[in-house]
Amino acid sequence: MRSSNYIVPIFIVLILFFFRNTLTAQNFEYALSQKEFQESSIKTINITGNKVILGGGVGSCMSPAIWIFDTSGHYLSFQKLEVPYEYGFINDIRYDSTNEQFYMVAPVLVADDVGGASTVAFSFDSDLNLLQAKDLFPELGSGSIAKYQSHYLLTERQDSIIILDKKFEEIHGIGYVSNQYYTRDAWLVDSTLVIFQNSISSDARILLYNWDNQIIGNTIISNTSKVFLLKQRLFTLGSDSILRKYSFPEIQLLDSTYLPNPGRLEGGNTHENTFEIISYLNKQAVVEIYDTNLNVVYSLSSGLTGELELQGLPSGQNYYHTGRYHDYQFDSSFYPNVYAVIPYLRKVNPIDQSIPRDHISITHISLKNDLHPISIQTAQNGRTTYRYDSRDPLISEISVRNTTSDTLYNFVIYKDIQGEINCALYNGYHYVENIKLPPGDTIQILDSIYVNYIIADRGLYYYTAAPNHMLSDSSNYPYVLADISTSIHQKNLPNKIRLYPNPASDILTLDLGERYGSTLQLEIFSITGQKISQIRVKTNQIDIQHLSPGIYYVRLIERDKIFLGAFIKTE
Repeated sequence: MRSSNYIVPIFIVLILFFFRNTLTAQNFEYALSQKEFQESSIKTINITGNKVILGGGVGSCMSPAIWIFDTSGHYLSFQKLEVPYEYGFINDIRYDSTNEQFYMVAPVLVADDVGGASTVAFSFDSDLNLLQAKDLFPELGSGSIAKYQSHYLLTERQDSIIILDKKFEEIHGIGYVSNQYYTRDAWLVDSTLVIFQNSISSDARILLYNWDNQIIGNTIISNTSKVFLLKQRLFTLGSDSILRKYSFPEIQLLDSTYLPNPGRLEGGNTHENTFEIISYLNKQAVVEIYDTNLNVVYSLSSGLTGELELQGLPSGQNYYHTGRYHDYQFDSSFYPNVYAVIPYLRKVNPIDQSIPRDHISITHISLKNDLHPISIQTAQNGRTTYRYDSRDPLISEISVRNTTSDTLYNFVIYKDIQGEINCALYNGYHYVENIKLPPGDTIQILDSIYVNYIIADRGLYYYTAAPNHMLSDSSNYPYVLADISTSIHQKNLPNKIRLYPNPASDILTLDLGERYGSTLQLEIFSITGQKISQIRVKTNQIDIQHLSPGIYYVRLIERDKIFLGAFIKTE
């Protein structure tokens, strides 16, 4: 009889366990917060069979890369693709079932300070093993269009659209008139080339060319920033918040509708029978899927603030989409720093859009040193800008509590100053690993950031994220210094220590501006606050060759005085 008392509770537990895992498999969210994904950006998404493939770039110079998941949200692998130039990203992925191969394309730049561009095309087998990579324009082109359509690859070389086959061999080229217009997109419909161009000084236009390079259509379209071509119809999105439908190839207006969520509007992907329009309104992002009759098929909202660059793809009854976490105070004259963001993959059912999210929380932040501006400037609009010596890091101690039901072995802390974060190694993005943080436990992390300038009415934001979790959601767990220019000027903080060269690989020099003696004790800490070494300082040079590459913190104690500093150890 006693054993039967446990039947009902166990049964309930099994039901709850099954429901939780069913929900997780149905709807999920995966933050790409791993260390190798620092400064990643997703540009395209593909779903083939049981694989979800994200294409984009990784690193400060954006090397082309792909991320592979299964359709239940399990991360499988990552590939960084080599290109012969400095900058590039995968912006289109297609699967050809006839030869069971994937095709990808990446527009690339030679370098930031050198004109010209090229396109690199890739082919993979069905297991995503690289078969071929080809630089299409080693003599350099000048365009950015690179996309697959049907069985062809369309790309741009100077004032021409080049059409290539699946072997990346050029089969045709159609030149077009540019003048003061910028080419934004192109399509090949049977033997007709459709080109969408816009201009800073005039309305956008649609150009039509036949296979003999003869122009057969030139239509001016007002209030147009994005064009969709779907099912022999053109759809345009413009600044007046009106979605318009045109006939093709006549380009005659057939229908129009006002968009229900006007704000900052973007056009997303085109699907088999639908297309996306993304609205950013009051810091919320909404994806609306339209059919060819201008009807909203379904609308999606994550409920989170500050998401950018949303795009997606329907698959069966579900919708997969990507984006980047980023909280900011929207200002049309100010675009947020794009380096302090984390991309994600999300799967939702349009009927039940609930996402099982676990959070960790930043419970406390204390600043450990004092930064003073080297100059203060006030613009005509009354906005004050504080400039700092970017060689001096702002050091903080961050308390992070695991409020999830799982043990955390790694996560990332990243900061976003609503002004500028200097471009420095690991700056704004600190990966914490080799830890074991059980549910309910708290860890203290030493952290630093190099500050160049800060706009007075913007703050310093701290976030945390870990794989398969959106952690420290900024709408619920914010840490904001509303006016960092005064917040970081605190009293009774430890003295600052100057370390140089910084970064350093072998020898680190200390500069306290005063004499050293045997009474000084130096301690070196890892980014997670673990004490690495403790020595008596008898010289101003410290050997750091034994340390692994990364960020370290220094505490120097002399009687009742404490000095703090940070340095980066390189290879």
